[in-house]
Amino acid sequence: MLDPEATHRAGAIAIVFGAATVVVSLPLVIVGIATVFGRTASVAAAVDVLVHVVPVEAALGNPRGRLPMGLIGLGVGCWSLGVGLWVQGRAERHEKTDG
Repeated sequence: MLDPEATHRAGAIAIVFGAATVVVSLPLVIVGIATVFGRTASVAAAVDVLVHVVPVEAALGNPRGRLPMGLIGLGVGCWSLGVGLWVQGRAERHEKTDG
């Protein structure tokens, strides 16, 4: 088994990385959604683009949109936060049973 201090440190790093990724990705998602609303003729058309399965890049002709990168960043950040919290919980539970 890993050293409890190393496990704690790995969990803390994962939490910090996840939180930073979420904080950086949220503005990308907000700007991406605003861009979709700005490039479409009506609100109904923008909602239609956002709701349907067709990627935003194909619908708007934008090969590298901010929205997909922001969504990927949010996914990675939330996953990292979850893993970090899980590792921290396991480390603390292990410390309680040993101590």
